Amino acid sequence: MRGFLRDRFIYRRLAFAEPAESIVVARTAMQVRPGDSVAGVTSSGDLLPALLHDGASQIHGFDANPTQTAIAVAKVHIRENLSLNDGLKLLGLKDATPDQRLAIWHTLLSVDQARELSIERRHAAEGLLNAGMSTRLARGVLTVLRSIASSADYQRLVASGTTGAERLAVFQSLRDNWRYRYGVQPFTRANGRWLQYFLFPPAICANSDYPRRALQDLLAHFARLFEVGFHDNPVFCRHLTGNLPQEHIENLYSAEAWEAIGKCASQVKFDTLAIDQGLLRLESESVDAIYLSNVPDYLRPDGLERLQLALIHAARVGASVYYLSLDPSCPFERTNLRWPFHRSSELECALTEIDNVGLYPFLGVLIRE
Repeated sequence: MRGFLRDRFIYRRLAFAEPAESIVVARTAMQVRPGDSVAGVTSSGDLLPALLHDGASQIHGFDANPTQTAIAVAKVHIRENLSLNDGLKLLGLKDATPDQRLAIWHTLLSVDQARELSIERRHAAEGLLNAGMSTRLARGVLTVLRSIASSADYQRLVASGTTGAERLAVFQSLRDNWRYRYGVQPFTRANGRWLQYFLFPPAICANSDYPRRALQDLLAHFARLFEVGFHDNPVFCRHLTGNLPQEHIENLYSAEAWEAIGKCASQVKFDTLAIDQGLLRLESESVDAIYLSNVPDYLRPDGLERLQLALIHAARVGASVYYLSLDPSCPFERTNLRWPFHRSSELECALTEIDNVGLYPFLGVLIRE
């Protein structure tokens, strides 16, 4: 019932319509080279195509959510068949009326290979990027911040000129705020037993005591996010400041990036499959880099073992696997499976240094031995 309520009222049909992670960090972690084959979680359909900039020759994206697949396929067709100006309007990144967006959408649907796109009409009308979970997440953060932070403190969090130390000072002041200390914190502590299932993936709740501990002081869970700030944060920037994050411009929405991805659209394939099933469909030891997002967070030990076996099947020797977790510990280390991968501690430390999102306490890289 908890899963049904969360899926029905929080995630709904359309999960993430834009990246909920850093493309720059992912590119650094996966170390894709010209000619490499890449596979991974489709997610919003942005991060994997961005790896074409590094020379990926073939990209396979898998997601169990058919709506997630639909929006990813739509983005490929948008880049392949529309101008940058029309594409940005349809995505919701440039001003346009709903009727103007729908007219562009119908133009796209007239293209033979795009006729089966299954995006809802209302999503096209409001702009595809404005219909997903990233927007809801950012709006929720914005609502909470404005309710507990002064106007001056809020500006320090979103302004470009503040330092990490200054933002952490704001963070501490919010933890000391009476609304948080006597309202939010007692509520999360008292209701942590059920609230954890709405704020954390269910497998973490089953396999780790971290969600309960985090709910003792929920703001502390996001300390790194406050240190990083919101000004050019690729997850929150557009929604909290009104500006596109620079890494999205460079990797997705510049004229050069738009053309480069559009020209290589035939090299990208998205399928509606769970990531372990998708990896098992690929040729044995055929993939050079794999992106998992935080899918391991959602898997109990038996699911993690199935994913590990799928990684063993798909990854070449020397292949890299990039994954994240909302738990500070490595999710794969919850299993006792002996497998031919090792963690790249040096690269993981480097990723933490350049992390410009601050949502995930754990950033992991595995290398196939």
